[in-house]
Amino acid sequence: MAAKDLSDRGMSLGDHLEELRWRLLRIVLAMLAFTIVAFIFNIELKMIALAPLQKAIAIVGPEMATELGFDPDPAATRQLRGGTLTEPTITAFTISMLAAVFAIVPYIVWQIWGFVRPALHRHELGLAFLFIPSAIAFFYLGVVLGYFFALPWFYAWLIQWAALDPTVSMILDQRSYFRLLVLMTACFGFILDIPWFIILLVRLRVVSPQQIAKKRRYIILAAVVAAALLSPPDPFSQLALFIPIIVLFELGLLLSRLVYQRALAADTPDKDTHA
Repeated sequence: MAAKDLSDRGMSLGDHLEELRWRLLRIVLAMLAFTIVAFIFNIELKMIALAPLQKAIAIVGPEMATELGFDPDPAATRQLRGGTLTEPTITAFTISMLAAVFAIVPYIVWQIWGFVRPALHRHELGLAFLFIPSAIAFFYLGVVLGYFFALPWFYAWLIQWAALDPTVSMILDQRSYFRLLVLMTACFGFILDIPWFIILLVRLRVVSPQQIAKKRRYIILAAVVAAALLSPPDPFSQLALFIPIIVLFELGLLLSRLVYQRALAADTPDKDTHA
């Protein structure tokens, strides 16, 4: 049965639920297909995921890396430990599923868009055509920046800090390493969307820049809580996440002021005309 088109605004609740069911099914099937493909290439994916750690080891130098139990050889790949016999297999499945999610984000958004589009007004459609592609692009840009630039230096910082403790020898298990990698890259992706989210709220007249600025202290507190919940339980990880959140929040607030002023200027001629 083909999915129904929601362009007919006279559809019943059952028709809407049927449309939603088919779109969710498409997402699940796409997720399954990409997970299978990713699992076939799970070794290659693990090598890609290991690259930031290898760069971090190169940054700290062979002496410190060897002292902490790492192999300083740039070509070395056995830097992680499997705690149990099943952990490598479970990790492979987990990485494959997460890689599939990253890959099909545009398709998921497309399916959601197809479901809600008929309910949107013309000005909302215009905003969506601008906001959705930009938000997706900036999410992936944040992931790329986090992977290539932030994570290697962040890992190097953690390694150097661990080296100050003479009782520590680094033994990284696969699961915790890949969990941290995915969490941090995803966070950088979402963080880069903060300015777009603020601009969208202001453009839709949900809030004004002045209202956001008045709530700055609460937003900073929320950023502290988010950094504490989303990052590992150490102050350095939390600080590495908190600072970009605040910087991009301030950038979004600044840009939203410009958008708000332009919107007010555009409304002024209309008011004069009606007067």
